[in-house]
Amino acid sequence: MHGQITLILCLIILYTSCSYRKHKSQSKYVTIIPYGNISQEITDSLTVAIKRQYGYKTILMSADTLPSAFINKEKGIRYSASNTIDYLKGLKHDTVSFVVGITDADIYITKKDKYSNIKQPANKYKVWGIFGLAYKPGVSCIVSIRRLIHTNRGIMLSRIKKITLHEIGHNHGLHHCQNKTCLMTDAVETISTIDNANEALCNDCMQQISSAF
Repeated sequence: MHGQITLILCLIILYTSCSYRKHKSQSKYVTIIPYGNISQEITDSLTVAIKRQYGYKTILMSADTLPSAFINKEKGIRYSASNTIDYLKGLKHDTVSFVVGITDADIYITKKDKYSNIKQPANKYKVWGIFGLAYKPGVSCIVSIRRLIHTNRGIMLSRIKKITLHEIGHNHGLHHCQNKTCLMTDAVETISTIDNANEALCNDCMQQISSAF
């Protein structure tokens, strides 16, 4: 009887250990999938930024194209960000924690009011171009560089890093932050807000992630 109890305890410890190692393994990796013409300079800078802020290693996939079914042509060619993050979620491998899509295409959402109607004026907000979108919490996000272009390469790369880290923050469950220098600040429909933010989470947001993970 004593031998059976010992065996059961050993199996429980082994199972717990394996589950823990699986969780730890998943927590170490983020998959980056480029869509369109995304330079190595951009993906390299994201690899460094993600490691520095969240501690994740990255797995860079080959460049691909977004599904044409996600295109809306009312304001030129824009891809549905909502459909895209759902699509990316389906591409996530069990061994990674998050999937980040980075694209040179324009992406959009339909902005809604508190009654779930299209925000007015509808012709402005039905196909509303955005910088990025993520599940909150969730495992996937999409970032578009289309609205982040700047003649100064350093400023452009900083914007891309901030938006990407911001969306990964939402994946962790973080809400928009009232601290205007925190990278989780709300862009409030303008790029200047992003330019004024740091490339790092504030202490309060960092504590939220630390307590949750």
